[in-house]
Amino acid sequence: MKETVFSQHYSCHMDLYFCGERKQTANHEFGPVTRSHYLIVLVTEGEAELYLGGTKVLFGKGDILIDFPGVPVHYRALSDWSNKWVGVGSADLGVFLEKLGITPSSPVIKCQNTARFEAVMDEILAMSPSTYPSEAMRLGRYLYELVELIAVRCEGQTKPPTVRSNEILRYIAANYREDIRVADIAARYHLDRSYLERSFKKETGQSIRDTVIGFRIRRAQTLLRETAYSVEEVSKQSGFRDRLYFSRFFHQKFGLTPTEYRRQSREGKDRAQFDKKG
Repeated sequence: MKETVFSQHYSCHMDLYFCGERKQTANHEFGPVTRSHYLIVLVTEGEAELYLGGTKVLFGKGDILIDFPGVPVHYRALSDWSNKWVGVGSADLGVFLEKLGITPSSPVIKCQNTARFEAVMDEILAMSPSTYPSEAMRLGRYLYELVELIAVRCEGQTKPPTVRSNEILRYIAANYREDIRVADIAARYHLDRSYLERSFKKETGQSIRDTVIGFRIRRAQTLLRETAYSVEEVSKQSGFRDRLYFSRFFHQKFGLTPTEYRRQSREGKDRAQFDKKG
């Protein structure tokens, strides 16, 4: 028998909220607007000035702009403007993008495979809104392909973890529901604790503690979205021993209680109805 265990170090969960396109609009200006979700925008025609604090960033045809939740976005087109976009709900997409060097202060990237990126967006536009489970799965696949194409463009800036760090990631993935500690992992792999913490963070970009908590919080999000378990049961099954601590930590991280997150995630598509201003 052969079994392969995959590390979730680079994973993120995403929900497609809406999509849209704008064609040949003259003198278009958007914002300042602050969103509660991500927007992935592909420019198909024209050039614009993006206002980032006190600076201006030019971007145009073939560029991808990522709007981050909670971050004001404001741009003005300098010529006829056409673009396509998808709205995305995600709790951890920002962490994934940060590993690729895409942040609120650096949200524009040059698309490497514009034809394929636009074709995938067109598939999403043609299918929306989905009415069958198979279509919903296909839409999800297209959304992940968009992010994959972004990653392929940027991943030269990232370095994959070493074999040892991958071993530790797999161990955490298998045991994060248990009361595991850095000292336990150091002893298991016969490493000095300080050396382990330094090398792991250097290679993965996260501390071991944050990695464990990341696995736990993603599990909690999944249970809140997909089950009817009580908050206390979600807390236990995701590795948080104290329900009150879990609820406080969740609220601190997302600005929502677990119950509010469950409600909003289930109402997501209705709550984020098609954004006509994109």
